[in-house]
Amino acid sequence: MQEEPKKVFVDVLVEHTRGGRRIPRLVTFENGRNFPIDRVLSAHRAKNCFPGEAGICYSVRIGRRETFLYEEGERWFVILKTGAEEREGERA
Repeated sequence: MQEEPKKVFVDVLVEHTRGGRRIPRLVTFENGRNFPIDRVLSAHRAKNCFPGEAGICYSVRIGRRETFLYEEGERWFVILKTGAEEREGERA
């Protein structure tokens, strides 16, 4: 069974530096689960974060896992594969 990507909006705690940088520090899902971001590995403009959209793509490390976090205007999201939310809930 092929999993389809799903755009999931999340809350993000962001540090704003004096130099104008925005550094994401914590991701919170709708179910209340928090994931501290250990390190931002890179950030770049992405024309196709998700089909038809543009924004900033952050490559981040959460625990031992590297993943992507997207900023689109004033909103943040992650891309999950269908079923990933259910599996994530099972681990809680």
